[in-house]
Amino acid sequence: MMKHCQKAPKILDGGFSGQLSRHVSAKIDGDPLWTARFLKTNVDAIYATHLDFLRAGADIIETNTYQASVPGMMKYLNISEHESLDLFNTSVNLARKAVDDYIREENIPFESRPMVAGSCGPYGAYLNDGSEYIGSYGKNISRQELIEWHRPRVKALLNAGADLLAFETIPCVEEAEAILELLKDYPHACAWLSFSCRNGQFMSDGSVFQNTAVRCYRTLPLQIVAVGVNCIDPKYVTPLLKGINESASSEQDFIPLVVYPNRGGSYSTSGEWIAVKDDHSLNLPISEWLDLGVQKLIKEEKIMSEIKVLEGGATQLFTNAGGETDGDPLWAARYLVTKPEAILATHLDFLRAGSDIIRTVTYQATIDGFVKYLGITKEESLEIIRKAVDYAKEAVKIYTKEIETNKNVTNQKPLIAGSCGPYGASLHDGSEYTGSYCTSVSREFLMDWHRPRVQTLLEKGVDILAMETIPCAREAEAIIDLLKEFPDARAWLSFSCKDGKSLADGSNFQETAVRCYKNAAPGQILAIGTNCIAPKYVTSLFQGINRDKSDDFIPLVVYPNSGEKYTESEGWKKEGDAPTLHEFIDEWLNLGVHYIGGCCRTCATDVKLIRAKVDQRFKH
Repeated sequence: MMKHCQKAPKILDGGFSGQLSRHVSAKIDGDPLWTARFLKTNVDAIYATHLDFLRAGADIIETNTYQASVPGMMKYLNISEHESLDLFNTSVNLARKAVDDYIREENIPFESRPMVAGSCGPYGAYLNDGSEYIGSYGKNISRQELIEWHRPRVKALLNAGADLLAFETIPCVEEAEAILELLKDYPHACAWLSFSCRNGQFMSDGSVFQNTAVRCYRTLPLQIVAVGVNCIDPKYVTPLLKGINESASSEQDFIPLVVYPNRGGSYSTSGEWIAVKDDHSLNLPISEWLDLGVQKLIKEEKIMSEIKVLEGGATQLFTNAGGETDGDPLWAARYLVTKPEAILATHLDFLRAGSDIIRTVTYQATIDGFVKYLGITKEESLEIIRKAVDYAKEAVKIYTKEIETNKNVTNQKPLIAGSCGPYGASLHDGSEYTGSYCTSVSREFLMDWHRPRVQTLLEKGVDILAMETIPCAREAEAIIDLLKEFPDARAWLSFSCKDGKSLADGSNFQETAVRCYKNAAPGQILAIGTNCIAPKYVTSLFQGINRDKSDDFIPLVVYPNSGEKYTESEGWKKEGDAPTLHEFIDEWLNLGVHYIGGCCRTCATDVKLIRAKVDQRFKH
């Protein structure tokens, strides 16, 4: 198995009903709402149960909503649809409160806090006839009916702030496929998909477990963080999982697995667990399961879970290098060859100022440019791009070492974004600010032009791509199509705009940006936005994109310039009393900005101010 797949596993909580029974006297098993009834009758017991699991070492706790459905709560609690939905909010709030109190109690850094998974049991659990263990209903209900049955709970849990979703005890192929279709409506939601199985080979409905699980994961690899099995005798787990990752030779092949079995008993029709033995210890073959791929459930930190501070512009690099390269056809990329030490120093400046994400110095690094202006080969050009990633990685390594004993630093785990400027930047005629070339080149040409740099940056291991200063719809659409060739890649897409309404080529910004976001592969575009623009235009560009859109929220990215204007004849020049970017930060965050930094004429000092503003808001 690949070395990179050997990551620390995430520990889930235990069986909620078993632990909850220590805090309540009422019978739980056999109740048509199971533990969800206590959302109405005993929230203190739910909170105490969450704390029990956190204190025992759980990295992820689940809301007690496995058997909570809108029709079920309306029927058995005699409450309205609105009141039923409000109980989902209560479930997440109780879990969140337990997490907050626990990290305060143990003095755990906020960024290391346990996560909350919204539990989503199968349709069969609502039927209260044991059919989640046989999957008999799968042939009698349509996929669309299953989608609409799951939707209210999924929507409510996500709106309440669950970090991810736990689709569990799914007994049949039909329901698993319905869940995948539903998740496409929530492209930034992450979930694990855990099945109900009858033995070491088959799901409850008789389908082959491995065929179904692998197909489901491959369908939505950016959203399904793991597939596996739960509520099963531990003896069946190894044969179910064995072989899934046996031939995995790359990260793309590897499938993360999730498992949380029962004690080895069975559930009777009278509503009682029949234990195989009286031993209260599980004695699970954990090492064996970890070797099979049961591991960290989240493939990477949810980048969208908080505001990310980007770095500033090339001004910081020019300061470290002792001169500017404005007007140079390679711009800052020339320093990859002439002054790599200045690049390393600049990355460190931004990290020390508080950047969560630093960008490689590859905005204007292209094969065409290097071949023409440095007189080198294509392969030598690609090697320079690889070196750019190495310099960023070295900076992160040095910085991480510097802060390893300082738990108060906010940017504990910086990410690296591979910077990809537009085709116009390589033309060296300012057309990245006009988009004039876009009508004379095809979408296929633009895809072919961007592909080598994108592929090289991804192969070198950047965390995300920064597709930036894109001046026209055609190039943006070409990028969206190109990224689909790299299904595990994530990127933000940032446009070059000429005012508060239009792209540089005159296209409507909001129409183009939203269309690109929706046409991208689910979860692939982390944010859309703008860069290298005067701060005064940003609000009008973004205003309205996320108004009344709780279901289809679109994360935004912005890193404007200082407010000065660049001309070929005079260089950078301040225009009157133009406001700085720092005056707008709260306003932009309210509009849905999740990535914020600076572009031209901004430096580490600006990043410090942004970091302070974001941290202040985050604490509140």
